[in-house]
Amino acid sequence: MSDQMLNKNNGVHQESDLLSADLSGLRLRKSAEAEQLGIPSKKLEKWKYTSFSTVLKDGMTPASKNYELDHIRELLSSELAMDSALRVVTYNGELVSELSNLDSIDGVSCSVVDGVRAKEAFAGSDGEIDLSAERINELYLAEVDAENYFEKQNLAQFAKQLNFKIQQGRALEKPIVVIHLAGSPLNEELSNQNVSNVKAIPSQMVRLHLTIESGAEVSLLEIFKGENEDRYFTNSLFDARLRANSKLSYCRVQAEGTKGMHFGSTRIKQDKNSSTELFQYTLGSTMSRQDLQVELMGEGAETIVDGLYLLNQNQHADHSTSIEHRIGNTQSSQIYKGVLNEDAKAIFNGRIYIAKDAQKANASQLNKTLLLSKKAEIDTKPELEIYADDVKASHGATVGQLDEDQIFYLESRAIPRNDAIRILSRGFAEEIVLAMSNEFLKSAVHLLLDEKFNTYRFDEEQ
Repeated sequence: MSDQMLNKNNGVHQESDLLSADLSGLRLRKSAEAEQLGIPSKKLEKWKYTSFSTVLKDGMTPASKNYELDHIRELLSSELAMDSALRVVTYNGELVSELSNLDSIDGVSCSVVDGVRAKEAFAGSDGEIDLSAERINELYLAEVDAENYFEKQNLAQFAKQLNFKIQQGRALEKPIVVIHLAGSPLNEELSNQNVSNVKAIPSQMVRLHLTIESGAEVSLLEIFKGENEDRYFTNSLFDARLRANSKLSYCRVQAEGTKGMHFGSTRIKQDKNSSTELFQYTLGSTMSRQDLQVELMGEGAETIVDGLYLLNQNQHADHSTSIEHRIGNTQSSQIYKGVLNEDAKAIFNGRIYIAKDAQKANASQLNKTLLLSKKAEIDTKPELEIYADDVKASHGATVGQLDEDQIFYLESRAIPRNDAIRILSRGFAEEIVLAMSNEFLKSAVHLLLDEKFNTYRFDEEQ
């Protein structure tokens, strides 16, 4: 479907419709900077337990943007049935316009920036093309962390960037739903050429920026799914800015295919009296890393960050969080829980930073992990970095197994052992889901958790 048809049918403004500006120079520069940094290895403290350097040693290549519409409908049948204000579906980073609903909504603007040619966006007031650093930052086309290899690669290779803006005072009753589906077929254009590196991993680069103006409210559900038998790599960036008195409820579900790999970067900045509820669910992928940074920039800003990782087989999931109190009278709360089975491994590195003048800041962090197997492993590392003296800050971590008495009790009620373990594990995880205030998001997550728990198996020898 052409950009022109998309603009007419879905009410979305394609930045590539009007004026020409080639982004190839910017993309090449970011690619070179990424190569200079190199894929982070375990020699770096931040990457002590997780490294993609081995699995990505042969490089990445853009995954095919061609898709079979009926196949996608089948894979996403549950997600497409969700009642939403706006819906975006992408396949390997490319917009699937036939399944996306971007009809114009009063007080909400959406634009799609083409990664190869962003046209109207770079036209200055005099009609000349403006590729200055200021203009790039204004369009959210800069990496958020200049020292992050994956963010530079994301900017260098992304196909489409979604930009949402919720206008001042607007409160959406229904959520925005964004679904990213990944598969591993190589880009046909590259496959038809003499490409020597056939071992390169097909990859998708996903970018989403959200601006919530003063007094506005929105809930957003972002889901990552993939073909179970396909080997691929997802590199995603979510960047949000909350103005004064705005509210965001954001739920991120990573349910990639069993052979997929995933890196996600979530960056949120909050002005005064703004609030976020942020929920991260890690269910899929053979190897994943999720970086989260929340900056509380104005007094009265508060954030609740809850996470749940459900891992089995040989899944490896790494969560690195940084909650930064840049000013006083701000609040944050983190609770991450995990259920690990078989040979699964999880890492949680949670950082709380309180600046020198951030008096009256209140921050808490808790990590609780349930091990269902003798082979399962969790490495947890809480960090407190505090430079103010009149603050409240706490952290804690627990690791344990199910109580055999509780299992026996359920067995005595004619419940098979496997079902008893599943019931108790689900109850342990349910605390995170029940904390969600948005009923739509809660219902959507319950469906995905059901699918995940159905993959768990429990053997005595574990």
